[in-house]
Amino acid sequence: MLSIVKTAGSFDKVLASCNTLGARYQPATASLSITALSELSERANQSMEAVKQARTAYTLAQNERRKHLSDLPRIATRVVRMLASAGIPPELLEDAKALKDKLTSNGPAKGKQLPGATDVTSVKRGPVRKHMLAQIANFSQFVDLVASINAYTLMRLS
Repeated sequence: MLSIVKTAGSFDKVLASCNTLGARYQPATASLSITALSELSERANQSMEAVKQARTAYTLAQNERRKHLSDLPRIATRVVRMLASAGIPPELLEDAKALKDKLTSNGPAKGKQLPGATDVTSVKRGPVRKHMLAQIANFSQFVDLVASINAYTLMRLS
C-alpha cells in the first residue's frame, strides 16, 4: 500500500510540474494532456480511498472473527469435561481431547506420549494452530464428533 501511495504522490508532483509549465507544456498525445492527467490523478485518488475503506472493513471483520474464535478452546474444554463426567467410552473421550488440544495453542501436554512414539522423550511440541481456517475446521470436526455421541445429546436435552 505504501508503494501505491508513493507512486500517486510522485504522479501528483509530475502533474504539478506540468501545470507550472502552463502553455509551454504541449504533449503530442492527448492522453498526456493536463486535463487527461488530472482525471487520471483523480481516479487514482478515488481508488486509493476505496482501498483504504476496504482494508479497514477487512481488518474489522478479521478482529471480530478472531474475538469469536478465542472462545473456542474454553467451550471445547467444557464439553470435554461434560463428556468425561458422562462416562463415555475412553477412545471417544481421547478423540475429543485430541481435537480440543488442536484448538489450543499448547499442543500435546509435556510427557504425553503421541501415537506411534517410542518413548516420552520423542514428544515434540505441536505447532501453534492459530490459523483461523484451521481453527474453524478443527472445531467443525469437534462438533461432528460430539454430535455423534449419544450421551452428550441426552445430557443436552435434560
